[in-house]
Order: sequence, then structure tokens, then C-alpha cells
Amino acid sequence: MSYESTKYYFANPKIHLFPRSLKYLLKEEKKTENGTEKTEKQCELNEILTTYKDDNAYCFAGKYFKEIEKRVYLDLNTYNSTNNEYTVIKKFCVGFLAKQGDTYKFTDKQAVFCSIELKCEVSDSNITAYLKYDDIDNSSNPQTPISLNLNNIENRIKELSLIIKYSADAILPAKSDLKIYAKHANSNDWKETYIFKLYRNTENSLDGFKQSSGQDTDFFVLPRVNPSENQKKCIKQLQIINNQVFARNASLTNFEFVEESGEIEKTILDPSDNTKTKIIYIDESMKKNACNSLEAFQYDIETNTGCKSGNKIGVLSTNYSYNFSNYGHNKGFIDYLKEEYSLDAETLKGRIYDRNFLFGNYKDGDPDNKIEGIVNLYKKVVVNFISNTLVEANRYVNFPNRWLSCPKFNPNYHRGNFTTQNATKYLYSSVTANQMPGTIYTNLTSMAGYNGTNDHLPAGTTVKFVIGKDKYAYKTNESHCYEINEIKFPGQNSFNSVPQRLWIQLSDEEKRTCDDSQFDENYSDYGLYANNWVPYFISGNYDSEQKFGGKHAYKDFEEMTVSNNNWYGYEPRPSMFDSVGIGLDCSGFIINCICDCNNFGAFNISVTDRKNGMNVTDIKNSICRAIKNNQNQNSNYDYLGFFQKSDVIMSEIPTASGAVARHIVLCNNGEVHSTFNNTVVTQEVLNTGDVQVIHNYGATRDGEKNYIKTNGTYNYDGCYMKTLQGPYNHTGISLLDVTQKIKKEITLGRIYLWKKEN
Repeated sequence: MSYESTKYYFANPKIHLFPRSLKYLLKEEKKTENGTEKTEKQCELNEILTTYKDDNAYCFAGKYFKEIEKRVYLDLNTYNSTNNEYTVIKKFCVGFLAKQGDTYKFTDKQAVFCSIELKCEVSDSNITAYLKYDDIDNSSNPQTPISLNLNNIENRIKELSLIIKYSADAILPAKSDLKIYAKHANSNDWKETYIFKLYRNTENSLDGFKQSSGQDTDFFVLPRVNPSENQKKCIKQLQIINNQVFARNASLTNFEFVEESGEIEKTILDPSDNTKTKIIYIDESMKKNACNSLEAFQYDIETNTGCKSGNKIGVLSTNYSYNFSNYGHNKGFIDYLKEEYSLDAETLKGRIYDRNFLFGNYKDGDPDNKIEGIVNLYKKVVVNFISNTLVEANRYVNFPNRWLSCPKFNPNYHRGNFTTQNATKYLYSSVTANQMPGTIYTNLTSMAGYNGTNDHLPAGTTVKFVIGKDKYAYKTNESHCYEINEIKFPGQNSFNSVPQRLWIQLSDEEKRTCDDSQFDENYSDYGLYANNWVPYFISGNYDSEQKFGGKHAYKDFEEMTVSNNNWYGYEPRPSMFDSVGIGLDCSGFIINCICDCNNFGAFNISVTDRKNGMNVTDIKNSICRAIKNNQNQNSNYDYLGFFQKSDVIMSEIPTASGAVARHIVLCNNGEVHSTFNNTVVTQEVLNTGDVQVIHNYGATRDGEKNYIKTNGTYNYDGCYMKTLQGPYNHTGISLLDVTQKIKKEITLGRIYLWKKEN
């Protein structure tokens, strides 16, 4: 609204229009007279909305109205389904003030001087407007003035309402003028003109509401009537925030994922009658989530004498050093709008995103630990959590050291050469069934180059072994015999073939001296892939499906592989189906990625959970929110539209034995970053196998890729199970029962980042 200077009759006090309700207009002062406290209104503007931009055209003693006060927000409305019409009610005041120097005071003018007339005029044909006070209005004909006598009104100031109506089908202007004309009852000319701006948000990004934007900063209102393309862009950003910020607070109950379309409504088939359609309002879920987030994120600070409010909400657990005491709308902002637009607080909480709600007191360049507002929670926490989780996941995929496989399971194992350290090693001409020494070979003198006695190998003798697996690899408390291929005695330059089948007895300590790392066939992925890898190990009884995986952290693998050239050198040893070893199963992989992603870790995960207790079921039930959409009940897979980068797919499949086979993978699809350009995984993408995932995987049944086919049969290669990055269809997780065409076996989840501490 702007004020236009006009001439007025000398005898008449100046008419003032104030774009504010009476409740918030004038400053109050408390005084005590004769022991009684009373409140008096001062002729001074009550200073509210301090962070918003002033309009310097009109002030009380240096205090200005704000630009947002001189706008009428067309989306702050109520809907009447009977006539398919929206109504906006904006309060304002009219009165008399006397100016003395740089200050104002209440006028003492009486009688005819206090009688005024008002009317309004709107330029847009899609909008009608009229004025109202008490039970009087000019709705039948807005051009007909309404009369107002301020003679007996306190301080000669009266509150009125500006009523605006428009059809739900109307195309509303981004900005338009509404003029209110005023004159004294004894005047023939409308010499006082005041202008309200009929206003809709025009920013194309939530960043436009920053205090530092340099723009006419404001608050965003979720529109319900024909949103503009710019409004749709902001709506989409808020929908992403719903799904990425609100969803990650475990304390937020009754949460619903919303479509990230930028639309606020959607036409679907009526679930009760497939021949009909119905409209669902996406923004209803958005409003509910926003309202619930206020309680889920806010907390009161406990003092030495108890809670400031007397009602402790709880403290949010987070690895970040910020707090949420300032979370939500600017103090008093909702109450202000409630009064100015005659709307209830709960409606406003879900439809209004003021600058504090979006950004708090955030300034560009503030450190990461100074985070306020939902936009910054998304950009500075969620986006970083997603990206750093995937960085951590790829560390495992690109593990720099190849692991030597367990000889027990690798039929192609090629033990490195062994050199005797003293003259006590014997050759055996036979072994018993239990692989213990049989007859000692005593005719060493017949072998070329031999220069010792005939009952032992001289110190410095080197032997090569016959290739093959060692089924006693885990028995460390006794020695075992291994078949020799060739021998080289001290001083010889070449190896000699042995005259017959011969064996040598090696202890576990002696096995560690063999350099097995020189042979590619000794690595777990021999014959399949040449990638580096981190071992997946399973302990327990595989036949009964009672498997327990390892959850060792990345640093454990680094420490284990940096100096070992032999599988026997690992302590503990990477195992398969045995009770000892180091490794990483599918759930342990997810936990490690979450725990170690530069302190962006989700709640409720401790170091001890790396090695025990946090399996797929635990993850599903405690640290992530199930992704589903209740909006469209006609699609079996509509919830897949919300499946995005860093989300997890979990499977719990009953086996024939009655046990449950579990698996979990990390989604690596799409681009999630601070410009809100998310790429979601659709049903089509998932079904065509284009979804990229990262997971620790290793199937163990014949015919699977972790087996090497030899002579028509599959032989286990030693430890193919590793951290893999590849298409979804390599996970082995079934999406549906193809006979019934229904969802089956999987749960999609989004990792929590916040919870309440009781």
C-alpha cells in the first residue's frame, strides 16, 4: 500500500489507513496508578516482524510498516465448496491522528469531523472485493460507500476487513492493485487513496526468501489455485524437503511421502469405483508433515531449575553440533497472520513457510555447524549425508588391496614356495587318511643336487607345491602334509622334479612364510573379475541358514591387507562358514557407510553394532523409514517413485527350511544435490534393470556367479563375496510374484538422521 498526499479541508483531521489489525497496531504501555496496574495504548507503532523489509513511505516516529503488511496474499484463503469459491479476509484500520513535529498523537476532534466514508476498487475482473466492519458491509455493491463514525470509538481508530473473493478456476495475477478510497462525510471529493497490492509469490526458488537475497524477501504460501510455474518450482523443492528432511526424523509420526511433481493435486481412479476419478490434494500431506515437524524437531532447553516452558519436548540426537531451539516459524509470526487474515493457526502452520522456517538466521558463508531452517537442513546435512555415504560405499568397492582367498575353498589354490630354515624338514612318501605323516622318504641322495644326509631336507631347500585346496587350512594347532611338485636344493639354479609323490609337513607358522600373493589364482575373484574387493564372510551353519555376518570397519581391512602376502597371515583370518575371520556382510556394509561418512551418521548406531546385533531386520525396524505412498492405491509400485540415492532395499525371504534369508543394498541412482534436481527411480527403471546399487553380496548355490565351472561342475572359487557396484538385477532380490503380479519380498527404506532422546 502506498500513501498519496492529498489536500483536505482545514477543519477536518487527516484520515489515516493502517494496513494492520487493531491488535498489532499501537504500542501498549503498562502503568500503575493507586496500586492498580493498567494498560494504555500509546500513539506509537507497535514494532513487529523486525526481520522484514520496511516501507519508508509511512511511519510513526521512525517506525515503519513492513512491505508484507501492504500486500494481500491471495493464497491465504478459505474454500467454499458450495460455490467453488475462495475467500481472503485482510484486516486493516482507519482513524485519525494528529502530527506534531516528528511524532503522532491521538486526535481529540469530535462530531462531524469523525464521520468518514470508504469504498474499494479492484482492477482484475476475476476478483471481487468489498469492505466490512461489525455487521455492516457493501458486498452487494462495492462502489456504494460505507459510512463510519469514529466519534465514540476509542482513540478514534476502527478496525475493518477487506473481503476478496474469486473462483477456484480463476487465473490470478501475480500482482495487482486494490484501491481503497476515503473521504470525510462532509466532503464531495474522494481525496484520500490507499493502495493494497494483491500478491502471489513469484520467486522461482526458495533461495529467493533468504534475508541475504537482496530481493523483496517474504514468506511462501502453498497455493491451491492454479499455481504459476515459479510457484510449482518452489512447491517441488518443498516436496523434496518433505521426503528428505521431514522423513528422516524418526520422531515425526504419521508421515506421508509426497510426489515431487511440483503439483498440489492429482487426479486418480477412485479406489471404490474404477469407473470414476477423484482428486487427491498432495498439499494436504505436505501441510500435515510440516505441522508435525514443528514438534518433532523443536525442543526446550533445560535449565538448572527445570524446563523453561515447563514442558520438555525432548532433545534431538544428532552428530552435528547445531540445535533446533529456533526451528520453525519466526516467533509470533503465525499468531500475527492468524489475526490479520482470520485463519486458524494449524492451517497456517502447514501452509506458511516464512524465512525463519526456511533459513533461520542463516547467512551465506556460515560454517556447517551453524545450521537453521529446513532448506539448510537439506543442503548442509541431508545432501552431505547422501553424498558422503556413497563416497564411503565406493571406498569399499575400490578397496586398494586384493584379498587372498581361503585355501580351504579354492580348488585352484597355488601355494607359494616354501624354503626350509633348518635341517629338520622331512619328505614323506605317503600320508594317512587324516592327512598326517606316513612313511618318511629316506632316499634323498638319489635326487640331483642333494648335499645333505638322507633323512632330512637341508636348510635353504625350496619346494614348489601341487595346486589344490587345503581343507585343513583353519587347523592352526597342528601340522599337515602338502604334496610337492618340484624341489631346489641349496646352491642349485633350477628346480628338479620329484622321483615319486612326496609330501612335506608344514606348521601354520611355516605356511605364513609362503608368498602366495604372486599367483592370481589365489585371489578370491580369480577367474571372474580382477577388481579389488573387501571380503564378505558368513559364519555359522549354512545348511540351516543360520548365518551371521561380520561388520568390520574399513580401517580393519586396511590394517589386515597392507603387509600380508599369505592368507595364513591374516589375524583374524577372512573366513567362510567358520567361526573366525574378518569380513563384511550386507548389513554391516550399510552400517559402516552410515557410521563413517564424515560424522553424518544416523542415530542409534554404535561401534559395537558393527560386529553384532544390527542385521537387516534391525535396520528395517529401527534406523530407516519405510518408503511407501498411500495416495495412489491403484499402482502396485507407486512408492518406487520416491526411491532415491542412498536409500536401501531390504529383503527377507523365507527358505524351505523355515529360516529367513536376508539382504540389503544401497541405491546409487540419481543425482541428489542442493539445486533440488533429484532423479527418482521409477517402476520402469527398476524393472528394466537400470537401477544401480552398491552392496556386499555373495550367493552360495551352484550355478551362481561366485562359482567357477570346471569339467562340467561348479567349484567354489574361495570368496567371491565382496562389495559390488552394479545393476539391481544382480542382487537376487525378487520384486514380485510373477504369477500373482503383486509386490513381494522387498522393503524400501530411507535412513533416519534425527530422533528424540527421552
